[in-house]
Amino acid sequence: MTYHDHSVLLVGHSIVLMPPDILPQSRADALDSLQYCQLLACKQAGERFDHPDAWAAAYRQAFAALSWIRTVNLHEQITLGADGLSTDDAPLATWFKQRQIALDALREAAAERVCGHAAGLDHLLRFAVRQQAERADVSVEFALLGSGPSLDLCSVAWRSEQPVTRDIFAAALRHLPSSVEVSLRAMSLNLNTQAFASRRAALRGLVEQKERDQPRRLELGVSSHE
Repeated sequence: MTYHDHSVLLVGHSIVLMPPDILPQSRADALDSLQYCQLLACKQAGERFDHPDAWAAAYRQAFAALSWIRTVNLHEQITLGADGLSTDDAPLATWFKQRQIALDALREAAAERVCGHAAGLDHLLRFAVRQQAERADVSVEFALLGSGPSLDLCSVAWRSEQPVTRDIFAAALRHLPSSVEVSLRAMSLNLNTQAFASRRAALRGLVEQKERDQPRRLELGVSSHE
């Protein structure tokens, strides 16, 4: 499976891959929900880097309040080997297999689009990296949008022992650094569109206002890969 025909859009720290046949309404519902849930989690739990568990709990609860039904929720701490993040790491392996997600292909497509745009790298350096004096914290989420709509979310967080530049972040997207402990969170969600319908217009208006005040989205388009 490849994802080079998927369009890519950044929402905060999330890299969202969307298939070409996704319905416009499904696309809008998923993106509005994702952006709202990020904002609400920040409001309720504080800084994601300082309170990762509380933030993740608030994030899950925000989706549930919007009528997204969670089918999977995983959290693992692993130390990466020479091959980086592997789909052999259970129970993540089971999740990738059940959801038919090709991790390497997904990351490759995401990295190609982000690394091909200086603006994309700068966006993620702003939302997915917290720079400190001699190190940095990184937390980036890969989001795969499916019909229904559905969302498969996989966030990867780690600490870099050096400040993260554009080049360092681009390299990490292509291949996560080895011998680093990472926190992995995976979540699968399906939207109850009937229950969501009554909230759609208000959510759209709120997200549009928030986006005007403090933009969190950046459209990167479809891969140029042939």
